[in-house]
Amino acid sequence: METHSQILNRLRSAFRSGITVPEAFRQAQLKQLMSLMTENEDQILDALKKDLAKPKFESIIAEVDMATKLDDCFVRREPLGVVLIIGPWNYPLQLLLSPLIAAIGAGSQAVARHILHAAADHLTPVTLELGGKCPCLIYGKVNITYAARRLAWSKFFNTGQSCVAPDFLVCSKATRDALLPALRQTLEDFYSKEPESSADLPRIVSPRHWTRLMELLKRSKGKVVMGGESNEENKYIAPTVLVDVAEDDALMEEEIFGPFLPILTAETLEEAIALINRQEKPLALYVFSEESSVRTSGFGSYHGRWGFETLSHQRAVMLRGWTLERLNGLRYPPYTEDKLSWLRWTTSAKPTAQSVMCVCVCVNENVWDILPL
Repeated sequence: METHSQILNRLRSAFRSGITVPEAFRQAQLKQLMSLMTENEDQILDALKKDLAKPKFESIIAEVDMATKLDDCFVRREPLGVVLIIGPWNYPLQLLLSPLIAAIGAGSQAVARHILHAAADHLTPVTLELGGKCPCLIYGKVNITYAARRLAWSKFFNTGQSCVAPDFLVCSKATRDALLPALRQTLEDFYSKEPESSADLPRIVSPRHWTRLMELLKRSKGKVVMGGESNEENKYIAPTVLVDVAEDDALMEEEIFGPFLPILTAETLEEAIALINRQEKPLALYVFSEESSVRTSGFGSYHGRWGFETLSHQRAVMLRGWTLERLNGLRYPPYTEDKLSWLRWTTSAKPTAQSVMCVCVCVNENVWDILPL
């Protein structure tokens, strides 16, 4: 069996040979990757079910159907060379294959710091997708029912084990008091009155992470108003909502990465923004409001166009109006095959091509070995 060094040297030799340069080679690689996905979909879904108790519905829309239907983008770039992809366990398929597709097409935080430090010794370029405590702000006039559904779905999808999951909520006391009944009803609609028996609620990835989350909950001084139940044997933790949470609470010390939603209160927009800004910079910010006045918010090159791009930030913004909530509801639990069929149609992929030899490693409770292509 080849050592890691032997595999790396073989891949570098293959890259230097020019085998990845022809477009036909890269198209063939992408087609083989697509075949791997389609031919092994049942096994993939079964593995995700065994590891995380992920419902088929969530696995397909979050891990298998990863492309949009109508996009037609083109940027010509030169390949970097051999690429190491390290994927986390929460979305093992998507977060390995998405960068892999990008690498072929081109020709989490403590862990990230170690990776960046190691790469610095060799001046190796690094791209890091990090998490953080993503805040959610509800401000001013808002449809509470719709906000509760969207908040519950984004927070408890994959049981909160997503780097862009809302980590904490900031709103006024009046908004909080109006939101809680709607949130309680939403959780019952999504996962029934017995969420532990719901087939639509995944489990925590490992006993170690289950213990970490329960210790975090024990240390919190917030008041549990929904959920809190757990079962160590099957790594279950109920969707849990806490109020009266202070900024120095245990749940505010680190990224939760689990099904706990702490609610903090601020009576003015300025107070809410200041509270959010006192936290580390997040990966995403969620704002629920009908008031358009709500706003906040050296690697690279410079000179000419590249200076403009380096000194500008490409911010991803998505505005989704309330009028499409009926269509938006297709992704909400309880999951059905009809809902899944409609969503798979809207996200059906249009394959593209363009290369680099890659090494894939999944950092999981069960580590996947290096995969040479």
